[in-house]
Amino acid sequence: MKQIDIDLNKEINPHFVDVWYSNKPYNILRGGRNSFKSSVIALKLVFMMLMYIMRGEKANIVVIRKFASTIRDSVYNKMQWAIGKFGMLDQFKMTVAPFKITHIGTGSTFYFYGLDQFEKLKSNDINDIIAVWYEEAAEFDSSEEFDQTNVTFMRQVHELAPFVQFFWSYNPPRNQYHSINEWSDKMKGEDDYLVH
Repeated sequence: MKQIDIDLNKEINPHFVDVWYSNKPYNILRGGRNSFKSSVIALKLVFMMLMYIMRGEKANIVVIRKFASTIRDSVYNKMQWAIGKFGMLDQFKMTVAPFKITHIGTGSTFYFYGLDQFEKLKSNDINDIIAVWYEEAAEFDSSEEFDQTNVTFMRQVHELAPFVQFFWSYNPPRNQYHSINEWSDKMKGEDDYLVH
């Protein structure tokens, strides 16, 4: 594997640096459109996968949006951007039917789902999962939607991972009583959560 040369100080908003170092199972990132919350998560997910790839291990990551139709122009492109920042695009194969980004050497894969494909999501047989990212989490109806899918992914954790690490990112709705705002406020102070 070639040497990776990336200046994380340049790529990660200092506001989210604690997310980069987080070892918590649950990580909630709130911020405006240009806060780079999605960028730090995408970079961290690539870095997490690389730690397994460098050991010759297969590791998988699941990225979820509320609607499958939004995948290509958001998280799929963002993950390609992050892989490119590590200078490794030539080591991955990209497909759009289905949306996947797969490391050629190990088979490690980024899987992309819309929650509107819940049956596909529920019946997935991915295994070796190290992380799950819910992008634009404010689009989801309630935290119960996360709970339904999280259980599936937690059972498919990689044998070398202590747990599946979950990430949620969203632009906080103005309504403080919106379900995502209430949920993330409730999680503040919980030992297993980083709420940013």
